[in-house]
Amino acid sequence: MDDHEQGDAQSTLTPVPPAFPAFSVTFPPTLRRFASISIAALTAACGGDGTSPGEPTPEPEPPANETVWRSVSLAVSHACALTADGTAYCWGVNGSGQLGVGVVGGEAFAPLRVDTDRRFVSIALSGNRACALTADGETYCWGQSNIGFLNNGTSAVVSVPTRVIGVPAFATIATNAATTCGLAESGAVTCWEDRPIPVPQGLPAFQRLVMGGTNSCGLTAAGEAYCWGGNAHGQLGRLDAQPPAIIGEQLRFRSLSPGTSHMCGATIDGVAHCWGLNQRGQLGLGRISDNERVTPVATSLQFDAMSVGAQNSCGLVGRTAYCWGYSPHGQIGYGDVIDRLTPVPVTGGHEFAMLEVGENGNPDSVVGLPSVTCGVTTAGAIYCWGRNTRGQLGAGPRRIESLNPVRIVEPILLD
Repeated sequence: MDDHEQGDAQSTLTPVPPAFPAFSVTFPPTLRRFASISIAALTAACGGDGTSPGEPTPEPEPPANETVWRSVSLAVSHACALTADGTAYCWGVNGSGQLGVGVVGGEAFAPLRVDTDRRFVSIALSGNRACALTADGETYCWGQSNIGFLNNGTSAVVSVPTRVIGVPAFATIATNAATTCGLAESGAVTCWEDRPIPVPQGLPAFQRLVMGGTNSCGLTAAGEAYCWGGNAHGQLGRLDAQPPAIIGEQLRFRSLSPGTSHMCGATIDGVAHCWGLNQRGQLGLGRISDNERVTPVATSLQFDAMSVGAQNSCGLVGRTAYCWGYSPHGQIGYGDVIDRLTPVPVTGGHEFAMLEVGENGNPDSVVGLPSVTCGVTTAGAIYCWGRNTRGQLGAGPRRIESLNPVRIVEPILLD
């Protein structure tokens, strides 16, 4: 498969029945040549074990013929993941070419390989698009394009990974509803597109860059958190904060995650803090409230990493996943659809190496779309839970939401 330097225009495609009937994948004939997939393996992969919350059990090593995953990234209605060797796969909605498979339109209920021979070290999603970074620091993007998305003055939809021109080599990339940014080895942040939120002057060198909603944040080597962007609900730590805002003043963070209208972070000593909008309990304070300043989560748990979305939040305590907030489709992973005001353990007893909470469908809305949550286990398997109207769970031919983690199916191989 070839890499592309120019984005391809959107074409009109007629959905056709898939060649493999167990999958409701509505792609044109060029993508109908699916490899054979074991029905027994598919059934096992789609089923959740339904176990009660509890201590994680060691993850078994996957069989030699199963895919080992390194990371997963979620948007509103699609997801992408990288294998151990950096191969990119995506699933879910493809209305803007965001799956990167060379066509526009349709849905995929199982991972499809992105149309490139490039290997990536990281991948970031937002809205209907994706960007990924090579080991050499080159940025490739695909999906819905604003003017400046590829930094080439065009706004055509691109359905294959296309190199972003005129930007430096990056160590990290991130994207949100407003812009796409990269972090250089020097710690400097560069953003592009036609509507970027300006990067404040005088920022220190960062070691990490994270983005979500309309906010961007950088973490220094010492754990200082600086954030800029929207502040309608106190996402910058307090309503009167001016960007760049230092979050928590004396606090030092090991992990930070901006959501649609709130943020959460774990300090160096493991104390989880959240701030911003709390109308569904997404701050984990044990109460419903309006805009909140930086406040410790109501728990004695010590967190290692955080990930937040529209109205729910998750974190890792060691290798155990905990979530709280809004859960009308089970995206908290506790086996029911009850909102939780404080952290509860995700069912299944899996050992997770990373967690990712899906984003809001509308950055101007504090309600948004109920999201999906996914995690990569220490053994390299991906489990997802929550909403599944468009195949976001990657769990095969069903549109049924999952209240418990279900393992994504093996990728479909295309000729």
